[in-house]
Amino acid sequence: MSRYHLSGTSRALYRVFIAPTLTPPGRFRLQHPFLLPQAARLLPQTAPFSTQQRADDDISAAAEAFRRDHGLQSDVVVFVDSNGITHTASIRTALSSFDNNTHYLSVLQKVRFDQNKKALPPYCKVLSKSTRTYQLEMKLAQQRREREKKKAAGPAPKKLEFNWAIEAGDLKHRLNRLREFLEDGKHVEVLIGPKRKGRKATEQECASLLKSMKEAVGEVDGAKESKPADGSVGGVMTHFFEGKKSTEGEVDRENSDVNRKEKRKLEAKQREEKKAERRKKMQQEIEQRIKQPADA
Repeated sequence: MSRYHLSGTSRALYRVFIAPTLTPPGRFRLQHPFLLPQAARLLPQTAPFSTQQRADDDISAAAEAFRRDHGLQSDVVVFVDSNGITHTASIRTALSSFDNNTHYLSVLQKVRFDQNKKALPPYCKVLSKSTRTYQLEMKLAQQRREREKKKAAGPAPKKLEFNWAIEAGDLKHRLNRLREFLEDGKHVEVLIGPKRKGRKATEQECASLLKSMKEAVGEVDGAKESKPADGSVGGVMTHFFEGKKSTEGEVDRENSDVNRKEKRKLEAKQREEKKAERRKKMQQEIEQRIKQPADA
């Protein structure tokens, strides 16, 4: 008999005692279409593909970071595990062979060769993170990363400071430095501010300074303003310039630096020669004066 033909009390008892024991259609889904629910529960449960893929990606990323941080050219290493057993395996396999929370892989010998001068894999060892060596290696690795980061960011911009009431001689010197930096293809930041102690520059002096600076930049071929100036005229203001970029820019700058160094060396040598010549001349004069009374 259908439950819809029962009285209200009977229907209530049906809902409490009978309905919970029944399995609603479509409620239970088999993990395998040809097995009963009891048999399906005995099948081995495997991790989802995405979870396994993430784990593989993590260990691959760790292996790549390890190779990059230690400057290793080889993907294979010879390592000694915590039990003293030596293995030859990929960096990925070596890193996944121990608990990375308590131990780490230390590079003991990065470059090795056999008797025939053939390159051998780097020599590593699994060590405990509780040792003092671990702290030192982590510090060195951090320093290497910082150096690489600075190298990738490029050289720091050159900085020049002006004040709005700058004297003509100082202005000429600083504008010459600005031209030199831009000719070398460097980035230059020019900071202009009021004089700390002294008179306040007039509007005409501020305008004249900006005009002179822009004229100096215009005299350098390819130099330009890299981004808009920041600040206000008469207050604190920063201008941003950059020299001409070219494929041979680095070589040109290096040659320019070398030429300047050679020029300074030559000038220093010439100064020393002049000093030696003056000393020699003075010595000759002294000797002549000493001889004169004897001759008389």
